[in-house]
Amino acid sequence: MAKRSDFAGMDLLTAFGEKESSSSEIQVSDIVPNPSQPRVFGKEEVSDLVESMKRLGLIEPIVVRKQGKKYQIVAGERRYQAAKVLKWNTITAIETSASEDRCFEMALAENEKRKSLNPWEVGRAIQFLRKEKRKTAEEVSKVLGFTERYVKQLSSIARLDQKSVQDLIRSGKDPSVKNLEALLKQKEGRGGEMISSRKSVPTKMTIQLAGLTLQQREKFLRELSSLKKNMELKTDTAFKRKNKYMKFVVIAGPHRKVSQSAKVANWMGNRLEMFGHQTWILDLGKHRLPIWDDTFWDGGDDWDRIWGPIESELKSADAFIFVTPEYSGMASPGLKNFLLYCNSTLLGHKPVLISAVSASRGGAYPIAELRMSSYKNTKLCYIPEHIIVRDVEHVLNAPESVSKEDSYIRNRIDFALKILVSYGEALKTVRDSGVTVKKEFLNGM
Repeated sequence: MAKRSDFAGMDLLTAFGEKESSSSEIQVSDIVPNPSQPRVFGKEEVSDLVESMKRLGLIEPIVVRKQGKKYQIVAGERRYQAAKVLKWNTITAIETSASEDRCFEMALAENEKRKSLNPWEVGRAIQFLRKEKRKTAEEVSKVLGFTERYVKQLSSIARLDQKSVQDLIRSGKDPSVKNLEALLKQKEGRGGEMISSRKSVPTKMTIQLAGLTLQQREKFLRELSSLKKNMELKTDTAFKRKNKYMKFVVIAGPHRKVSQSAKVANWMGNRLEMFGHQTWILDLGKHRLPIWDDTFWDGGDDWDRIWGPIESELKSADAFIFVTPEYSGMASPGLKNFLLYCNSTLLGHKPVLISAVSASRGGAYPIAELRMSSYKNTKLCYIPEHIIVRDVEHVLNAPESVSKEDSYIRNRIDFALKILVSYGEALKTVRDSGVTVKKEFLNGM
């Protein structure tokens, strides 16, 4: 069950420590909806409010934020939509000077306070905060008053598509966490297990066991236990660990804002999240870093603003994935520039899986280039495994594989991620031992 904060009885702006101005009448035509509104509501919900506002008027002002010559809604979009239906010229509003990111958090918290979001909608908003705004699960939990575990639970539910959730509601079922998780397992396979379009060995075994007598079943299970020991057919503990979550940072190094490398990075990140791990993705095509120079070491507000948020994510990471396109036969310049910003405090003795992306049949050169140089002796550890995604435009485009090659690369990625998880666990033990830190040998000479 989610841990609740004392937020429910507080005023929205006061709760977030934002300065509140007195309410005023604002032209409805000057107000625009928030494109990142966490709530997905239907016409019938607005209709109910229209009747109420028609009889009683507006009981509580909406909250807006000035954006150019217009006002963007922070809280109260249903009230705004109802006012438009009623053809009101003005509406009572309170203006806040909060930042865009802060406004999104306020809108999410306000909807949650009113219980007007179902768990799937909350999960979508949490995903937005974590992936687009680079918020950690801990930061989101403080905004909503939830435990980190519950934040991750809601985030996983958000993998459901909107149509599936609407179908669940139309069937008469409550969109509760329990029902949504059951739906997710039905859509993706049994929770925590590797997903495959083919029937898994455990499923076949269950079917076979159902037709056996008690004695036959016991004999079969004894033989299976012996077989597991002899052939090491163990449960995939790397992905099914109790209360052992690791953080993975995925660096996508494209030079385009919309790229196949980012697609591969997101695929890998989603796979890791499916197994209960936390991921943070840095897309260098969208988040371009200035070309590094030695003034970086002098610090200053400009550098801190650019690098500070990224540095904190890298420092808390247990393992990394570098995804690079084959850029004219070499690794991405953006990725190499990123590595110049890093040091051994951030990357040292942490495992890295390299993934090269090629639109044709290439991809080997970036792997070789990255392995040859650790870039400024960051002491990162490239694992002896890598991924090359060839003909990338034809794979990883849909939930189900569409070709033999598509199926192969999905299984290949899962295999490599499993190895990376194991290295992450092993090297964390090494770092925690303190053996990697000695002041005299910081630079390895």
